[in-house]
Amino acid sequence: MKIVFTAIVTLIVLLATGPVAAQVLLVQQDSREIINNNRAPEIRRAQEQNAAISQRQALELVRKQFQGMVIGITLVGEGRQQRYRIRLDQKGNIFTITVNASTGKVSRE
Repeated sequence: MKIVFTAIVTLIVLLATGPVAAQVLLVQQDSREIINNNRAPEIRRAQEQNAAISQRQALELVRKQFQGMVIGITLVGEGRQQRYRIRLDQKGNIFTITVNASTGKVSRE
């Protein structure tokens, strides 16, 4: 009888605190995301170390061939498929240029 009573009390407590437990899990998940976002520069540096072409070199290659204001640059892909995706604004026209991080080949998407 004591075990049944304990099980019922435990069930009631779990049902009553369900939303609180869910909120705690959400806070823990948010904390992990913040920690991961704080590591973003470290991850970016590690990825760039694997690339033969640096971000700065990629921008120089693009500026030699295209005019416009750089509005964004990201390193995408893995291994030999790594490339910098650079967004340019040229008098209101926004377009994307890619630079292969291994070869330095520049192409417009």
